[in-house]
Amino acid sequence: MEQLIDFCNKSIYEIDSKDIRRWMSSLDNKAYKAVTVKTKLAGIKLFFKYCVEDGFLIKNPAINIPFPKVEDKSPIYLQKGDLLQLRQLVKGKLEERAVIEVLYASGVRIKELTEIKREDINWPERMIIIPNGKHKKERIVLFTQECAEHLKSYLNERDDELPFVFVNTSKTGSMCTRTIQKKFKYFQQA
Repeated sequence: MEQLIDFCNKSIYEIDSKDIRRWMSSLDNKAYKAVTVKTKLAGIKLFFKYCVEDGFLIKNPAINIPFPKVEDKSPIYLQKGDLLQLRQLVKGKLEERAVIEVLYASGVRIKELTEIKREDINWPERMIIIPNGKHKKERIVLFTQECAEHLKSYLNERDDELPFVFVNTSKTGSMCTRTIQKKFKYFQQA
């Protein structure tokens, strides 16, 4: 977001879709890969969605901006229909639903998800601090109200005091990435 604001030399209230398109074009000129531009745009879109949801802005200037075409390779992203189907499959399973909502709403990587601690969540601002993101850099991700509701339901159901948001079955530490991957594989086959 800082890059966009610096480029436009405007406040978030003044930025419009033309500004965002010009900024994206400048990233192309700086030889950023399409996947990097797509990731940056996803963050911008989520930020503006968050601002509209919380009443800071009336209109989301990024809503109709298409993502750049990216070479098709892993990871595979959920389509809206797949997400709805997945939500149906995990109905009544608080932990699985919370995992899905955090991954989908915030865009965190599975490894980052397993490392989130309760203290990393800022509920009033609906933000999560990711202390060890890619290249060991700290970053902040936002999440939606719907995600917050499912995450709170899951955490309120837990009967342990572990600092990790998602814990292993023996409740001795954080859930491992392989467990989450296995769950998704299971639901994919269902």
